[in-house]
Amino acid sequence: MFATRNTTIPTALPTTLTQAAAAAIHDLRAGTTTNGSTPRSDVQILCLPKPLRPVVTEGVAAQMHVNAQAGCNLLKEVRSATLDKCMRKFGVKSPATDYPASRTGASGTEFLLNKPAPCPSLHGHQALHYPPFVEMIRGQTVEDYRPNKNLVPSVLKKLCSGYRHLDQLLKIAEEGVEVRLLKKPLIQQVRPPNHRSARARINILRKNIRKEQNTWQCLVLDADLIEQ
Repeated sequence: MFATRNTTIPTALPTTLTQAAAAAIHDLRAGTTTNGSTPRSDVQILCLPKPLRPVVTEGVAAQMHVNAQAGCNLLKEVRSATLDKCMRKFGVKSPATDYPASRTGASGTEFLLNKPAPCPSLHGHQALHYPPFVEMIRGQTVEDYRPNKNLVPSVLKKLCSGYRHLDQLLKIAEEGVEVRLLKKPLIQQVRPPNHRSARARINILRKNIRKEQNTWQCLVLDADLIEQ
């Protein structure tokens, strides 16, 4: 910001000029000037606007949402078809598409996990190990190894143009995130204060996991299969 009178403010101000502007604004707010005189009443304080990204129209935003939803639905169909084909190959019955999200029990609503049996059965097959199983669920192929198909590098490159971490963002979209620990984590000796909270709130835990399952962001497998 800079106090001026009928002048044009440059987009980049030297450091000394910026400091002088800050002092002038402080004096104007305090009702005094640096030399002790009364400030002029016709002096205007102008704020330099920050460059903003253009806002899309309501119609464009609605169409973008429709396109994104259509792409998401297509990915679900491709994933389901691939999973069904693999299950038939190994003689595993495909899960029902109308598996209920909850049922009414003696204590009220009981939330259910989505299709819990077929995936562990398929993963437990000797010919299908954990890494390729996860890759199949994600829809990863040699031609397109993106772990999250909802992240499209070409779209991110256009929408996030000018972002200083754009290269890292594109790498995440193309390859995913790899966590490298600087040192081995310490072995936990004391149980956390929320120990056994999952057992006490198992119904809510099922509800939250079910949401992740419905969006293909979570797999529920037997512990012994994960440890293999």
